[in-house]
Parts: sequence; C-alpha cells; structure tokens
Amino acid sequence: MEDGSALLRHEIAFVLGQMKDPYAIPFLTSVLEDLGENSMVRHEAGEALGAIGDPCALEVLQRYSNDPLAEVAETCQLAVDRIKWFVEHASDVQGMDEAQRSKFHSIDPAPPIEYDSMLQ
Repeated sequence: MEDGSALLRHEIAFVLGQMKDPYAIPFLTSVLEDLGENSMVRHEAGEALGAIGDPCALEVLQRYSNDPLAEVAETCQLAVDRIKWFVEHASDVQGMDEAQRSKFHSIDPAPPIEYDSMLQ
C-alpha cells in the first residue's frame, strides 16, 4: 500500500475483501482511518471490511458512516448494513458458501434485497 498509484492501492483493498480473510481487518481499518489516503482507497477499504463480514469491524464502519466524504460515508453505511444483515440471517446462510449466495462468485458490497423482483 505504499505504491504511488491510488488505483493499485484500491485494487489491493478490493482483493483483500474478496478473500474474506479476517487477518486483513486491522490493515483495512488503518487504511479507512487514514484521512490522508485517497478517498477511492478509503472507500474500498470500507467496502472490503463489509465483504469480510466480521462484526468486529462494525465500530469503525459506524464511525466512518459519518465521514465528510460521501463516497466513504455511503460505502461504510452499506458495509454496516451488510454485516448486520448477515448476522441477523446467519441461520439462513449457514452452510452456504459465498458462490451459492452470489451468482457472480464475488462478495457483494450490499446486503441482498428482500424481494424477488425489482417490479414489486
């Protein structure tokens, strides 16, 4: 994360989230908390924390849900909602791997919608 390219740092944060490794939480937290970091990178760190889905990240995500930068705040709000949804629905998704929960084989940044059709 010391590379000069914000895009590369953004992609590193994305990959860490997709890997769902809780070992990355302290690192991603420090990126999110670094107000000198590019907002795109901070946004992706928040999204990655939500993708990992560990409730231990809720405190920092809730704190940055009020970030003055909308791209950071809104991403952290989505990440909080995602983690809370998975905690609330743990028995529904227990035993399913992420690929079964997402037809795109990736970790979605937002919790699933509660209805079957966008027309409802």
